[in-house]
Amino acid sequence: MSSRVLIGPSCAAGFLLFLQALGVPHAHASGFAVGGNGLVIRSLDHGENWSSSNPAAVTLNGVHFVSDTHGWAVGNAGVLIRTVDGGQNWLQSSPGLLNLNDVHFVDVDTGWIVGDGGKVLRTADGGATWTTSTPTSAALRGVFFLDQDTGWAVGNGTVLRTVNGGVSWIAASPTTATLKDVWFTDASNGWVVGGNGVVLRTANGGSSWASSNPTTSGLNAVCFVDAQTGWAAGLSGSVLRTLDGGTNWSEQRPVATELRSIYFIDDRFGWAAGVGGALLRTSDGGETWIVSNPAAVALNGVFFASVPSGASVTVGTDPPGRSFTVDGVGYTSTQTFLWEAGSPHTIATTPTQTQGAGTRHLWQGWSDGGAISHTVSPVDDAAYTASFQTEYALDTQAGANGTVTPADAWYPAGADVVITATPAPGFAFNGWTGSGSGSYSGWANPATVRMNAPVTQVAAFGTEVTVVVSCVPAGRSFVVDGTTYSGSQQFTWTPGSSHTVDATSPQGVTADTRYLFSSWSDGGAASHTVALVSNTNLTTTFRAQYTLVTVAGSGGSVAPAGGWYDAGSIVTVTAVPDSGYSFQSWSGSGSGAYSGTQNPRNISINGPVIQTANFVPGITPAAPSVLTMLANAPNPFRDETDIRFGLPRTSDVDLEVFDVAGRRIFADSVPGMGAGWQSYRLDANRSDIDLRTGIYFVRISAAGATQTVRILLLR
Repeated sequence: MSSRVLIGPSCAAGFLLFLQALGVPHAHASGFAVGGNGLVIRSLDHGENWSSSNPAAVTLNGVHFVSDTHGWAVGNAGVLIRTVDGGQNWLQSSPGLLNLNDVHFVDVDTGWIVGDGGKVLRTADGGATWTTSTPTSAALRGVFFLDQDTGWAVGNGTVLRTVNGGVSWIAASPTTATLKDVWFTDASNGWVVGGNGVVLRTANGGSSWASSNPTTSGLNAVCFVDAQTGWAAGLSGSVLRTLDGGTNWSEQRPVATELRSIYFIDDRFGWAAGVGGALLRTSDGGETWIVSNPAAVALNGVFFASVPSGASVTVGTDPPGRSFTVDGVGYTSTQTFLWEAGSPHTIATTPTQTQGAGTRHLWQGWSDGGAISHTVSPVDDAAYTASFQTEYALDTQAGANGTVTPADAWYPAGADVVITATPAPGFAFNGWTGSGSGSYSGWANPATVRMNAPVTQVAAFGTEVTVVVSCVPAGRSFVVDGTTYSGSQQFTWTPGSSHTVDATSPQGVTADTRYLFSSWSDGGAASHTVALVSNTNLTTTFRAQYTLVTVAGSGGSVAPAGGWYDAGSIVTVTAVPDSGYSFQSWSGSGSGAYSGTQNPRNISINGPVIQTANFVPGITPAAPSVLTMLANAPNPFRDETDIRFGLPRTSDVDLEVFDVAGRRIFADSVPGMGAGWQSYRLDANRSDIDLRTGIYFVRISAAGATQTVRILLLR
């Protein structure tokens, strides 16, 4: 049986090569992947199963084949391995000293390698000997040639182009980003991808470039099957796809780990490889991916040289998860098969399928219009879907002294059903109790349920009692049976019927005042169910709380850290000076606050209180041995304050500001701050920061450590 073979250039800095094995049926192909620890793995079934070997001792970064026998792989420490027997044996050499990152051949003799230090190696004898040039000082990550003369290489902010096989190169710097991969479909149209999600595009062979950033994830690999259709892959499992030459891109993340290479042999069949030994494959242009992990180390790329032949056939159900058979074998998830064109196969399902209590699925038809069991013989790619209508059971129940309509029945998913409770003479309806998604619990009658799942509805009936619900102090709110009230309310209920009362806590919250639930007059929890049999008054009581804000001036700290306290609480505040400082006085504001020199001092929380400890500055502390935070000054502040800290060594500094809820309000980075005591002027009026009166936390990350200080803004 003949097979289709396409030998194409590599798609990334390390590659997986699939070569059609001689004598193997067309539905199978062999392939190679390279990665960490000199790993080479091989598959004979399009990547479903793998065997491994380690012909080198260093990480392999790139691999390329020009036939089913001749291939090369390059790696760290200048290592090159090559094979002339399809990977059965490998010959190792070291044409370089630095890391080699990518290799590309246009025939069995002519090829190029690029690597660190801007090195470009060229061979004309299949890799037995090499000549070296250094057209740039930037590390080169990817190389691509259309023929023996025309090629490109990319690296750290650099794109090189040659029209004489690498004898000389023309350099361009269209970006400062690290560039990882390059792909051309002809001498004019090409793409380059790299760090920060950058995509460069040219329509004139690289004389000029247009830049875009369709993702924030760094990109490692790019591949096009024609001038319009292409893909890119990179960090955090990002896979981009374009259908218009790179003008627009759509993004998906089939895995969470970094992908280092992607390759498509046509607009359907593609593969991607990356960190953790991840190997992804698709037969629908990347709409869905099958993920495996054939290795424990990173795989550094993917490259396919043969087109899987035959008809790609997908069989599944709508909704997914229903059972079906293909040629007598049962499945419950969508399956993709590679069948010989025109060969007959039987697809079938069952008319009614249950899914636990109260759920069933009724077969509606196959997408090709066939019978519930029928034979298909696709000659091209095809998809067959068995459609089902999902139905859920409604179970209606009536308590004593009443009836409910409708009776128990099945309804289509999403259907709205009106339920009605009718009490017997001398009795009253006392509410619904529902269970299941879309059910109803409450006192509306009639009521509507939506059949999002199996639903049970129970109607209760009984006589009546009067219940008055109120709160102390007046003005607080409470909830009865899901409805919120802010004043005394009277209800008429059936004796013994269940009702929920809830004192929402905290409530009446401002920046410095709130009310917490204290008790219900019946001793119940904040939210509890009552079943009253006589006239009753229910009262909920709340207690006030106020904030205590403790602030330390420059040169010391204050305990406690502050927080919420019950009205009337007595709190002891203590000022602790730093080494070289001494306590001077307290400044207090608010009912119960203290101003004076007594330390420690008891204060009464009769309202919101702010206590500030003032210290006399002394000798500047010695340079710290670890990251150290000092109190900001001034504190409290209105417009600007200095965030002060000490660095044990020169370091980049990251500063973040958070509110008391933990939301990050502001962030900034300062590179290369020197060892010793430093400060950062925080301006609360700048346009990109939204600070209002309140407590905030400033976190400094530097020198391998993180410290946090509290600040107070008063507008």
